[in-house]
Amino acid sequence: MLTPNWSHHTVSRILPPSPADAKAMAVYHDSEYLDFILSPYNFSERLAGDLRHTEFGIEDDCPAFSGLSDYVCLVAGASLKAADTLQKGEAVIAICWDGGRHHAQKSHASGFCYVADCVLAILALKRSRIPSPLNGVFRKPRIMYLDLDLHFSDGVSQAFASSISSSNPQILTLSIQGRVSAGLCCRAMWGGRLGRRSLCDLELVAGND
Repeated sequence: MLTPNWSHHTVSRILPPSPADAKAMAVYHDSEYLDFILSPYNFSERLAGDLRHTEFGIEDDCPAFSGLSDYVCLVAGASLKAADTLQKGEAVIAICWDGGRHHAQKSHASGFCYVADCVLAILALKRSRIPSPLNGVFRKPRIMYLDLDLHFSDGVSQAFASSISSSNPQILTLSIQGRVSAGLCCRAMWGGRLGRRSLCDLELVAGND
């Protein structure tokens, strides 16, 4: 992270993450999914054929592996630590290098992503209050989520899709990605209504860097 008074002389600091517990992740994730993903016993060889693996997305590009439960807690905890550092004014930039799990869904894993750490961090930042530069009165923050990836940020965008109907949305999500399958995904989820106030999606054609 970089401190508020950072300059070219500033050296970034590395902060160890604190593993997130089930309560912290239940702010977004379903309890049944958390009960399953946080139990190491569910990923032992004895339960390799358990149908719940399919139910909760633990298959294909989201395989079970030793230490999965600890990994989920650490990824979520690291992104929440970054959000907390920003909230306290201890940094102006905070990076979680293993975060950004933008495909994880509320009730199942998806696309190499087991926990919606981005959503959890945004929700944490959303609960903070910041002083207005005009009169010092504390107000709700407005947060922009920028996603740069080959694929559409379906997990994060879906989590805040309800903001479309809000007259004063706090969250803006902007996903910039290639044309692999993003258009199909967007239309399937929101019927082509993206780009209204709080949800933006930009597809890049081949050759655009």
